[in-house]
Amino acid sequence: MIADAVARLQDTLGAVITEKQGAMLAALVQTVMMHLATPTNMLHGVTDTVLTNQKIIKQQILERVANDHRTVLHDVMSQAIAQQPSTVEQVINNAFKNQGGLVNWIQDDQDRQDALMVLSEMKKYVVNMRGNDCRSQFERLLPIYMRALGMTSFPEECSARVMALQGFLLPGNQSDSDSRMDRPSKVQRYRIIWACHGIRNVGNDRSHFSGDLTYDEQMEICASITALGRSLAPVAHSLRQAQFSEMAAIAVSASVPSISPLPPTPPSLLTSKSSNGLDSHSESVAALFRASSLPNVTTSPPANTNRVASPPWSQSSSASPSVPSSSPPLPPSPPSDPVPPPPAVMVPRRNFKFFYNRPSELPEWPAQNKMMLARMLNHMKIVPGANLCEYSSKTSCRIPNCSKSHSYLEVMRYNPLFKLLKCGKFEHFWENDVKEQACVCAHVDTQVDIEWMSTHKTKLCHHGSKCTMRRCLKSHSFEEMCWYNPRYKTTPCEYQNRCLHGELCNYYHYENGPQQDKRDVRTEDDYVGKPIKMLFIERTHTDVANALEALRRQASSPKTLAL
Repeated sequence: MIADAVARLQDTLGAVITEKQGAMLAALVQTVMMHLATPTNMLHGVTDTVLTNQKIIKQQILERVANDHRTVLHDVMSQAIAQQPSTVEQVINNAFKNQGGLVNWIQDDQDRQDALMVLSEMKKYVVNMRGNDCRSQFERLLPIYMRALGMTSFPEECSARVMALQGFLLPGNQSDSDSRMDRPSKVQRYRIIWACHGIRNVGNDRSHFSGDLTYDEQMEICASITALGRSLAPVAHSLRQAQFSEMAAIAVSASVPSISPLPPTPPSLLTSKSSNGLDSHSESVAALFRASSLPNVTTSPPANTNRVASPPWSQSSSASPSVPSSSPPLPPSPPSDPVPPPPAVMVPRRNFKFFYNRPSELPEWPAQNKMMLARMLNHMKIVPGANLCEYSSKTSCRIPNCSKSHSYLEVMRYNPLFKLLKCGKFEHFWENDVKEQACVCAHVDTQVDIEWMSTHKTKLCHHGSKCTMRRCLKSHSFEEMCWYNPRYKTTPCEYQNRCLHGELCNYYHYENGPQQDKRDVRTEDDYVGKPIKMLFIERTHTDVANALEALRRQASSPKTLAL
């Protein structure tokens, strides 16, 4: 900065001197031409011109250089005294800049991008001292970390997630488990739990007591982020190594010696609802299934294995879906094959069950469910795409120019509540049969978790239609919010202008005026009847649609086909 200013001054001084030298030369030439006839007068005239112009030129150069010096000095001082980042901002920047420990260890590319975006938002909220928003971003970040560490399931509430993570990293918290864990790894795992509790406690405090983050709270969040950056990567590496070692050990234990063929399987093992000596629902079978994906482990089925399929609702949950209890024992392996292959890894058929079998009475529906069902029925009368065609595909449909939907996922784009509400009509259930085949409610348990209906879909995503978070399960439009929350924007917010949610609040803040956000609901057909596709329906409804499609494929009679 200073070197550039000095160079600029030198260039300016050189240009001024060159300019004044040209002016002096022009004055001398003019004087010589005036006294060209008399050399004596010419000499005196040149001397006077030099003395006079030299004094003037010197004064002009001094003034010009002084002005340039003042200008450059002002610029240098402005840059020197410009507002520098405060100590708090410097600490926050240092805490969040460790991308190697916070993000780069995540193997999934989409999760890595999501974590980067969430950390950027979280850093901005910490700088702006917005504790409640900081906690919200941490709630979005924690599931990403839990998936990257190898957790397959976790609760919805942040506090329960932290406890689940603690149980995953420190199983049992007993002395025997601690003794098997090296001290650096144990310290790093404790540090992760401490950091999660620190951020959650600060966020909870700000959510109960409105106000900006204090200096101490900002430092506590920065310390927690620093602890996560130092500990997540090595802990994830140790967990992957442990998982690989476990899978390798299972593969070795599951391998069969090549010195002699296996003896024939005893009949008693097949008649006790087991498969090759192991219960099909036991942890050992699951471990063998996981080990089958490793190299050098054969997964081809035996040549003489008999498998008998059964109806989808006829099997009990405890029986093996792949080997029936009445099947004969397997013959001994031929001597020509010294290493018989292990049992085949087959995906069991889904065993669907009715919610109610010949019920004497059904629980009373909540008022909101009744409103949601009434709105859905009115919507189906107006929008053809909200109805499911009796034919499973557009090509096989015999109705010319059929405007109905031909798949479950397609109908759910226009009717997101289709087959999600548990049917509450007594007359629809009788003797393990469904009398109302055209019912839009669910009669069969598809074994798919749909808790997102009440935990996520009743909240509005602040990104709306521009949301790029593939695991964001919130509603992304006004119409979608009305589907899952019929009372959306119909009740006044008790916090009014002090509400921290702003436009994302489910309650209205202004009943009249230019900022009116109250929704006037007179009937259940409010915001129903518009052929508007729900955004990002694949994020939530794919599993339900696949389960319903599987149920329709497995059905072999009108009784099992009824949904």
